[in-house]
Amino acid sequence: MSIFEIVLFAVICGYAVAQKSVIDIEKVEVSNNENPVFGEWSATLIDGNPHKLRFKFPIKDSVPDTMMMNIQLKMNGDEVASEEVTMCEAISDEMIAKGLLEKSDPRPGDCPIQKIGWEVKDYVPKVDNQLPDGKLDGKVMVYDSGNKDNPYITATFSGTIRNGL
Repeated sequence: MSIFEIVLFAVICGYAVAQKSVIDIEKVEVSNNENPVFGEWSATLIDGNPHKLRFKFPIKDSVPDTMMMNIQLKMNGDEVASEEVTMCEAISDEMIAKGLLEKSDPRPGDCPIQKIGWEVKDYVPKVDNQLPDGKLDGKVMVYDSGNKDNPYITATFSGTIRNGL
């Protein structure tokens, strides 16, 4: 193998490893139920290729340790994830919150999360692992432990997983 072929192979392998999957969110809806902890959460799509998102997550009072998040994901119609974690675990999780926190202003502090007018601007979901291109649908519910049937917040979204952006 020539030096040129070795360098070309290294560049191609490095490019493939460095690839990230981008999730182009095309639709997002948030519904809020009256509750003592959270204000009116919202999500706005901003045109672009891929779309960017703006979230507002007002927190009216300290978030109790019992606050849960349920995250459900489907790829091409097949369920690929259903995870239930505390809200504190979610904002500490590298995969769940990393990109959100990078675009947050102000950033929520350590747990327990205190009253804050948390906003995320110009967010494009990316995953470090390369995923196959396809359709992604998701649902996120926020609720107090033991009250999953009456979530405070429910967000649903749909989009497309794309590589090479």
